[in-house]
Amino acid sequence: MKKVIQEHYGMRVHEFFSISKYQAFRNERNLYLVVPLNMNDQELTELYYLSQYLYDHGDQRVTVFALTRNGQFGFRYEEENFALLKASLFDSRERETDPIGKELALFHQAGRQFPYHLQHISRIGQWKSLWEIRLEQLESFWKSKLHAKPIKSFDQLFVETFPYYIGLCENAIQYLVDTELDEQPQQVDSGTVCYQRFTDKTWSNEIPYKISTEWLFDHASRDLAEYTRQCFFKNRINECVEFLSSYEGVQKLSPFSWRLYYSRLLFPVHYFECVESYYLSSEEKRIHYENKLEHIVTKPTQYETFLSSMMKQIPLRNHQVQIPKLEWLNDGNP
Repeated sequence: MKKVIQEHYGMRVHEFFSISKYQAFRNERNLYLVVPLNMNDQELTELYYLSQYLYDHGDQRVTVFALTRNGQFGFRYEEENFALLKASLFDSRERETDPIGKELALFHQAGRQFPYHLQHISRIGQWKSLWEIRLEQLESFWKSKLHAKPIKSFDQLFVETFPYYIGLCENAIQYLVDTELDEQPQQVDSGTVCYQRFTDKTWSNEIPYKISTEWLFDHASRDLAEYTRQCFFKNRINECVEFLSSYEGVQKLSPFSWRLYYSRLLFPVHYFECVESYYLSSEEKRIHYENKLEHIVTKPTQYETFLSSMMKQIPLRNHQVQIPKLEWLNDGNP
C-alpha cells in the first residue's frame, strides 16, 4: 500500500495507524484516510465538489479528495478501489463540541447553500421508488426461501417474520405518498448533505472527521430518522428527544419535514439491512447478523410502542403538524 500511494500520489508514507475502521497516515500539514470506494466517477465528481465547497466555507472537519498525479479520484490495490481523503490536523480532545443535534442542523444548513445541481448522489423524491424496489427484491427472495431445503435457522427466522415487515413497508410507503399529497414543502425541505446512516458513531472522538464518501444529497429528515432509530435500539429514547430539541434550536422543521421523518421511521430499514447483510456475508460473519435479527424480531411490539410515542411527540414540537394517526400501532396501553 505504501508503494502504491507513493506511485500514485508522490507521497512517502512512513507509518500507517488506525482511525476507527480506516487506515491513516499523516505528514506535517494534513491527515490522510484510506477509504474503500464503491461508487462510479459521476458520483465521485459530485462528492468531490460538495466536500470541497463545505471545506472552503469553513468546516475544517470535512474531508476532501486528494487527487492522484493523473487527476483521478482514487487508486486500485489488491483488486479493490480506494481513495485518499485529506483532512486538517487538529486535536479532537481540544475541540469544543456542540450538542450533536445543533451540529447536524448547522451542517444541513451549510449543505443547502451548495449552488450546483446534484444528480447522481441525490435521493430527493426517490424514497417511494427505492423502497418499492427494495421490497419487491426481498419479497422475491423470500418466496424462493419458502420451499428451500435444507433450511437454516436464519432462513427459518426470515421466512416466518418477513410478512410482518411487508406490512410495515406498505404502511411507510402509503404514509410517504399521503405526505407528498397533503403537505407543501418549504425552504427547509430543500435538499442537503446527508449520511447513508447517521448515528451517534458518525461524529465522535474516535473519528472526529466528516467522511465525504459516506454522504448523499437528500432531505434532512433522513439523518434525523436514522439517528432516532438507533436511539430506540440502544434504549436511549431520552437522548433522542434532546437530539431533536437541539436540532430545532437551530432549524425549525416544517410539517412536511416531520411527516417525512415519520414515514422513514415506519420503513423497517434495520430489518432489511440485517437480512441483506447476512446473505451477502461470508460464513464466519453471518453469526453476527443472525444474532442481530433475533434481537430485531423480538422487539416488534416495543418498536410499535416507540413509533406511537414519537407520533405523540411531533405535535408537541410543532402545533401546525396534523400527523395522521395509525390505528394499528401498539401504544403500550393494555
